[in-house]
Amino acid sequence: MKVCLVTKQSRRTAEIALKNIRLKDLFDLVVSREEEITRRGQLEICLMKTHVASLFHIGDMMVDIVSTYRIGGLPLCKANRIDNLIQSLRLGAPASMSLPTLLRFLREIAD
Repeated sequence: MKVCLVTKQSRRTAEIALKNIRLKDLFDLVVSREEEITRRGQLEICLMKTHVASLFHIGDMMVDIVSTYRIGGLPLCKANRIDNLIQSLRLGAPASMSLPTLLRFLREIAD
């Protein structure tokens, strides 16, 4: 399994943030706006550079869900608002307002 961070932030900002929260070693790849501005393009770069067969993507916006479906991945939504939670579930994407809940779900389906 490979873990990628896709962000609309700059690479430098993302790497500083990961270092500050001591999670830099968790990620195999960072794809930022310098490589690609669209979420779909960023996810395609993750697939291409990591050579994985499938993709799970945890996002917090509807564009994350739609982009992940369009490239054949499974989106998971970390909803920040109840309306995002409802929209995600209507689109068939597993969703929760709790990141630990989503990570447990991901571990269960990966086993």
